[in-house]
Amino acid sequence: LPFIDQVLGALLPARRPAGSRGEVFLTGLSSGGFMALRAASRFGDRIAAVAPVSAGDPYGWVRDCAPLPTDRTNVFGVGRDADTGRTMSEPGACAAPVFAREQPWDTSPGGVRPPVRQFHHEADGILDRSCVQRAAVQMAANGFRPQAPFELSGPPRDAAWHYWLDDYNTPILRFFAAQIR
Repeated sequence: LPFIDQVLGALLPARRPAGSRGEVFLTGLSSGGFMALRAASRFGDRIAAVAPVSAGDPYGWVRDCAPLPTDRTNVFGVGRDADTGRTMSEPGACAAPVFAREQPWDTSPGGVRPPVRQFHHEADGILDRSCVQRAAVQMAANGFRPQAPFELSGPPRDAAWHYWLDDYNTPILRFFAAQIR
């Protein structure tokens, strides 16, 4: 996270046009969404709002890098829920009765937690909705007040529904705009 600290503390302020607003809004898809949520837990005092897309609990999963015959050439291994051990694409993969293997959440100076709204497709073929639900439970347990998630519906589970969908654009921008004070 030192890189994110540099981006928020030096790079963004130095690149802003004169007279522009200072809010920082984070969004990211998949691993980027996990990282946006993790950054919000650590740097909440510098982030106005967060919109993770197709992302789960950043402190409750592990990457299993054992080679698999189905691996893509640019992504190795699979994400697994830390408590169930199940691949995060499996239905109910993150539905654990307790979160005993949850890593401690980072804390932001002053305990500041920015507004969060999750975005997800119910038919996401890579990240089961139980993983999005686990993230919401853990956010609430760690001082966030997540808004109701934005969930798209559609065709059966398929990896194609894990990509950024244009249907996320307007709701994310509206969510961010509502956070401007």
